[in-house]
Amino acid sequence: MSKPLLRAVRLALFGAFVLWCLFALAYPDGAILLLERTISPDGRIENRNYVVQMMGAALLALAFIGPAVLERWRSAPADLAQGRWWTEGSEVMLVLALVLIHAIGIVHYDFAHDYLSKGIFQEDALLENLSVLLAIGAAALLLIGLRRADRPSRIFAALLAIAAILFAGEEISWGQRIFNIESTGAFAEANYQRETNFHNFFNPALRGILTMLDFAVAIWLLNARAASRWLAARVGCANIEPLVNPRNSLILATMMFGLGLHCAILGGELSEEVLSVMLFYGSLRFMLARRGSITTRAARAQ
Repeated sequence: MSKPLLRAVRLALFGAFVLWCLFALAYPDGAILLLERTISPDGRIENRNYVVQMMGAALLALAFIGPAVLERWRSAPADLAQGRWWTEGSEVMLVLALVLIHAIGIVHYDFAHDYLSKGIFQEDALLENLSVLLAIGAAALLLIGLRRADRPSRIFAALLAIAAILFAGEEISWGQRIFNIESTGAFAEANYQRETNFHNFFNPALRGILTMLDFAVAIWLLNARAASRWLAARVGCANIEPLVNPRNSLILATMMFGLGLHCAILGGELSEEVLSVMLFYGSLRFMLARRGSITTRAARAQ
């Protein structure tokens, strides 16, 4: 696809974002009615103002990522034919998957969709189980990659792998529901959900903790290049750059800011799922860079 056409697509999407903002400001009731008629199967939207804002955010995200997807789509067959299955286009598609998970979560929290709730978002349903698998996969990728990394990077990756395993264990209550084990002692008395895990001891504070974590990740992504250089220069983590400085960091930062607002307003379940995908993404880049399958930004700059 030619560059002029890509620029035209980007300008059209930015134009749609501006028009939507103007329309929502001038005719808020009309914007709500349009969304209820087009994207809500039951014709109702509960958190109206928030959905209008997120529609604008979705258009802005498409303006950033849409042309990149179109640009890389054409090169995909040639890349696969030459055995290059992990390319910049692959990373763009993975980032798009992150945005889609975010969008599906917004649909769940803001619309009255019982069928989505039962099959995707309930405890032990699709997304929670997927987040556990991704966290375990991230830990495995980090452990594979750290064998070829420098010592400070190995320590960093090992600590992150331990955190991923702890996250996975906490999400499934360390196998309690899988093996039908009854909670006892403090877990039965003081745990807010009476489950064999530690994070539910702090349920009232979890929303605030996850919100701060979302914003912290967003701020890191906005400064990812400088932060990765600081880690290399001051801490000696020269091999950690693929993990902490991903491609499309501006898009990811924008999404994480939106996720932080979402968590602050409606709760943190979605944050857990998206953070697990991002951890898997970074861990995969780390492992591939250690194996020489991808070139890091720092290497390309040399």
